[in-house]
Amino acid sequence: MLKIYILAENRTLRKDMQAEHGLSILVEYDGFRVLFDTGQKDIFAQNARTAGIDLATVDALVISHGHYDHAGGVPEFCRLNKKAPLYIHPDAFGEKYIARHGRPASASIGIPWSCGNKNSYLDRMIFVREPLKIHKNILLSGEVSRNSIKKKISTGLIKKTAAGTYEKDAVLDEQFLLIQGKKGYYLIVACSHQGILNCLAYARQLSCGAKIYGLIGGLHLERYSKEKLQQLVADFKAAGIEMVIPLHCTKSQAYQLLQDYFGDNCLLLNSGDELVLEK
Repeated sequence: MLKIYILAENRTLRKDMQAEHGLSILVEYDGFRVLFDTGQKDIFAQNARTAGIDLATVDALVISHGHYDHAGGVPEFCRLNKKAPLYIHPDAFGEKYIARHGRPASASIGIPWSCGNKNSYLDRMIFVREPLKIHKNILLSGEVSRNSIKKKISTGLIKKTAAGTYEKDAVLDEQFLLIQGKKGYYLIVACSHQGILNCLAYARQLSCGAKIYGLIGGLHLERYSKEKLQQLVADFKAAGIEMVIPLHCTKSQAYQLLQDYFGDNCLLLNSGDELVLEK
């Protein structure tokens, strides 16, 4: 059985569940459990307790990229789970910012524990740059291949260098999960900072051109015009995607267009929702 449980997401419809600007998805595949991101702090763990999910049984933790709303809950996870390896890109750490005119326009949006507590988790960290199988049917992408880039993306983000200056942050530390199911592959993304079409192109490359049946996660479409969104959704259809579950950083206008195109195969999930993808 392949199923997902949304432990943290921007929205919830349940009074017994909490929401936050963040993402945490528990994936279970025939008894193997991988937690994809941890949200900002400990809401993912509170929601797991409410749902009767024991996070101590999770087999692997994957951090998609080095932003607070995806990696902030790592200390809480490591408190609850003493054995699961932590898969993360080595460049996920450091000071990262939303930019304005090349300067920080916000407090750091990087991993909040990376400076003080990184060494506490080093014995559990597996640093990932290249594709890596963490289960016979689950592939961790590593950084998105530059050969797959269909369009250069301006993230509007910067990072602090070792010299104390600032440079554009292409968020090369972001990685995704690619899960092989019976219907095809499921692509689970966190924020798609490198562009969702680039992620999709790399997923197709990693799967040797196999069908990408489902697209799940944050699509980062805030800056897209209606015309660009329409073309993007058409590109999804052309790529053979049959099911979309938009989460986290997918704006409301995009939700509506995705529902218009995919109908009942566009599912709007919230904190606390569970979905069986395949029995």
